[in-house]
Amino acid sequence: MSVNGGNKEDDGSLAAWWGPRTAAQWMNEVLAAIVVCFAQIPESVAFAALAHCSPAAGLHAAWIVGLVCALFGGRPGMVSGSAGALASVSAAYVLPGGVGVEELFLSVAIAGVLVLIAAAFGVGRFLPLVPATVMIGFCNGLAIVIGHAQLSWFTALDGAWLQGSALVYTIVHCFSAVLIMLLLPRITRKMPASLVAMIVGCLLEHFLFRGLLNSETVTIGDKSKFTKSETMPRLFFFDSKYDVSQIQNFRAVIMQSCTLAIVAVLESLMTLDVVDDLTRTRGEPNRHVWALGAANLLAGLFGTMGGNALIELSVMNVQAGGVKR
Repeated sequence: MSVNGGNKEDDGSLAAWWGPRTAAQWMNEVLAAIVVCFAQIPESVAFAALAHCSPAAGLHAAWIVGLVCALFGGRPGMVSGSAGALASVSAAYVLPGGVGVEELFLSVAIAGVLVLIAAAFGVGRFLPLVPATVMIGFCNGLAIVIGHAQLSWFTALDGAWLQGSALVYTIVHCFSAVLIMLLLPRITRKMPASLVAMIVGCLLEHFLFRGLLNSETVTIGDKSKFTKSETMPRLFFFDSKYDVSQIQNFRAVIMQSCTLAIVAVLESLMTLDVVDDLTRTRGEPNRHVWALGAANLLAGLFGTMGGNALIELSVMNVQAGGVKR
């Protein structure tokens, strides 16, 4: 999970860099962190499936990219992690069953190096040149990618579409979450609507659907089976699960690296601009590009799908009160 919060520092003190100074600010940050965490886990699993990777590749990317960008990035309030835009790129290179995943890891690491080179040339200063129409198209296109990724939660573990009571209860989950997100802010803003929606969903699943109706829907645990060997990431070229000799198509690696680097930088900078507007503060675009490059270099070396800033979780974070580091 990754929350990069706080207004742009007015001074160089540690307190200004860190952010929360009062109990109320700490409560806002913790609640926002819980909201983002619960939202990012299923999203990361879905994006990993979209990229034909294991759930671990998406989940480890979320915390590696997120942590680096949170500590060293330049945009207060922005969330980073495994991304749908990058997953859609990787899906063209990694075949179902994970064939080609070794080349993906190398591509992510090289993409990180390319992003660092871009930061050295100050690419962040070109953000004001992005037209508003591009921003609108970016948000709409990303919404389609994210929406498509959520369809996986309407399928069983064998890939078949849900049927019967499982399908009905999944739809109930969706509509109850939408209603809470729309109606609760009109009643009170003291509790994040997204957090309440998640709590209600868990109560519906475990007390009503499973407890009283003897039925169930697909959960995160069903789709993201973990073994002890996957709990901590390893350098992929030392991991027995992967065969480095499968890295043979270096042209595809370079093409994938360049595409991932461009998409990661563009999505991160445009997300930064959106969070700037939401918080009415100014971030540091090029500082964030530096952090993004380092994050993806590490993410690739440790066998994950890489990531960038996430507009949907960043907006959720800010709306939940997460604006500090």
